[in-house]
Amino acid sequence: MSRRILAFAITSILSISSVSQAATLSTVPTKNGNIIVILSGAIIEGDSDALKSVIRAANSSNHEVVAIRLNSLGGLILEGVKLADIIRDGKISTSIVGSAKCASICFIIFAAGREKYADYAASVGVHGASNESGQETLQSNAVTISMALIAEEFGVPSRIIEKMVATPPDKLVWLTPDDLRSMGTTMTGKPARLRPAQPPGSPLSPQLRSQEKSAASQRHKF
Repeated sequence: MSRRILAFAITSILSISSVSQAATLSTVPTKNGNIIVILSGAIIEGDSDALKSVIRAANSSNHEVVAIRLNSLGGLILEGVKLADIIRDGKISTSIVGSAKCASICFIIFAAGREKYADYAASVGVHGASNESGQETLQSNAVTISMALIAEEFGVPSRIIEKMVATPPDKLVWLTPDDLRSMGTTMTGKPARLRPAQPPGSPLSPQLRSQEKSAASQRHKF
């Protein structure tokens, strides 16, 4: 099933409202004039149009957007699917550098990359979708399944998809370097010293929960 069909299916069960400020998209040039996009903050309506504009501007100068660096805890599902679609169709690489975080729908965007890079210090997390009250419903469960199908299309292995589907929206599973390598990610930097690992399905920390709430609209979030 194509990503576009899945995106249409999501719109049939999602009601998306506008949020005042989109994620910040900035750019840095490479040595040969191509463009790296840096996406930081909540994924909301308008972000995919902003990325298209950056790509058009680069193309008009005979250059390309070759990579996108991600630092986001999630946001609007449909907008994230649109971003992932642009990245996959444009054969753009994705990366999570330094201690950046990429969770929820940001993970789907990351998975869409032609080539994927993640720093050992970065954090990549997955969980299921929720409704506007942060609760699981039949509709939000259907959205989670749609996200799982998209992740599968992007080559995410079943062991990661199972973690996504099994983890409630008020909890989060951080993926290990082995998990990331299993989906074709190249790990960069130096492996960190052993850190206390969160058990599967650990509750979100108050800080992450606060940030995630600000990342989502008043409707379904991921």
